[in-house]
Amino acid sequence: MRARYIGNPKRAGEGPEVTTTFGLTFLKGAWVDITDPVAIRKLSNNPFFEVDKGSAPSGQPGKQPATPVVPDEIPADWQKAHHSTRLKWARGFGATVANVQEADAFLAERMKPQAVPATEPVVTPAASIADPPTGGDDDWSDLDP
Repeated sequence: MRARYIGNPKRAGEGPEVTTTFGLTFLKGAWVDITDPVAIRKLSNNPFFEVDKGSAPSGQPGKQPATPVVPDEIPADWQKAHHSTRLKWARGFGATVANVQEADAFLAERMKPQAVPATEPVVTPAASIADPPTGGDDDWSDLDP
């Protein structure tokens, strides 16, 4: 059997150009060989996919699992992002998460503020009133009682 991702049929095929499910990467419109009977059954009932008897042409993309992409920057308000985006971020860091709750837990741990190593405080000698400033128009004479 083979299947291909066609996008949202109710919105003229709108959707991402690449999607991953059942460990396979689907490029929109590209046929992928499917041998798992559960995947075949589920994809057959999913309107975003077409399932057909036969096999994908040789050299057809989509036979390799997706390569994780490490996100450049996750915003501070990452919890407000769409659940699929949070899943991609977690998987981009190499996390093996099965659902958004696991992704959120992973991201929460990853986004914790890192402890900054303590450094010795910089000690600056305090200025004394006996050491009037030099130069400028600072006049200390008005400070005398």
